[in-house]
Amino acid sequence: MTSGNETPEIVEIVNDEYMLGSGNSDTEITIEYIPTKHDDSIPYFAGQDLIQWYSTIEEAKHAIELYQISTHTKFIKLNNHKYGEDLTKSRIRWDSVTRVPYIMLRSLNLECQHAKDRNKESNEMRRKRSVGPYQVNGEQKERKRYHCNKGSKKGNCKATINIIEVLRFPQYRTDDLAKPSRTTTSRLIRKSLQKGDHAVYKEFMVRVMFPPLEAHSGHNFGEVTEAQKYILQISELASDIKKVSTVVTSTDLLREVCGNLARIMERLNTECDTTGCTELAEFVKKYPVNQSSGSSSAKRVKKQIEILSESDENLNMQMKDTLYMLQDRKATIVVTTDQEVENQQLQT
Repeated sequence: MTSGNETPEIVEIVNDEYMLGSGNSDTEITIEYIPTKHDDSIPYFAGQDLIQWYSTIEEAKHAIELYQISTHTKFIKLNNHKYGEDLTKSRIRWDSVTRVPYIMLRSLNLECQHAKDRNKESNEMRRKRSVGPYQVNGEQKERKRYHCNKGSKKGNCKATINIIEVLRFPQYRTDDLAKPSRTTTSRLIRKSLQKGDHAVYKEFMVRVMFPPLEAHSGHNFGEVTEAQKYILQISELASDIKKVSTVVTSTDLLREVCGNLARIMERLNTECDTTGCTELAEFVKKYPVNQSSGSSSAKRVKKQIEILSESDENLNMQMKDTLYMLQDRKATIVVTTDQEVENQQLQT
């Protein structure tokens, strides 16, 4: 283990058996419900899904958000390390499974929010200063004392998410991983990079290693809130609407649903501090809203609007209504799309 100030040792990517080097941009995480010793209802990433490869950083971030939501956990940044911009001086590594050489660009580690308190000393000093008396215009006054039953969320949880950005060279794949062969191929790659040879195909990939639930310790898993019950369903339905929006962009009902989805996102973004739906707000504010329909209600999400704060109950009721509308719209879209396909077949 390394301390928070030290750069962690980076281990070469080897023996990753699951979807390694597929290069498929359509790769998605599959969330399965598997009984665990914690709670049979806790969504859990199956073992074969703990190591995933993505073609963009956005896809990796979206997968991490889904992982946190489905497992009711939260991860924060631990450390970040960049390996320099000069590729000719970077270390060339080899994948023992795909036998493809690669260069590390950046590594990022996220730790569970219940991990070790890395600012314990400074926090203790701050608490001591806040307890003693203070002076105002030379007059000494006692501070008000407040009773807080809520303790620190910090513990000693070891669960981490490891993210590595790499640049792969698929055309230099070799079946011989002996040292002489690797040395010869590495020299060829460096010479090509030094010459700026555009014929060298470079493939950017992001590897994310998720921890199993058993890696968590010292804390309980968060309870499922009313907001969390609808997160995955809303995101799935919104994704379906986005996929078919290019086919039925003229449908008024589609515009209405997209507008409602945009408004619910705006409300959650502006009210997350007062309603307690922070987890949902953090997810939906990053989720792409389909605005290709051109409706004024969907475009309104770009503007700052004043919305009165409502209670958790009212906000959850609005989320339910939005979910029901999305479900109805999904069925209508499927029917509309099928009809258009049939019409095209009849015309041909």
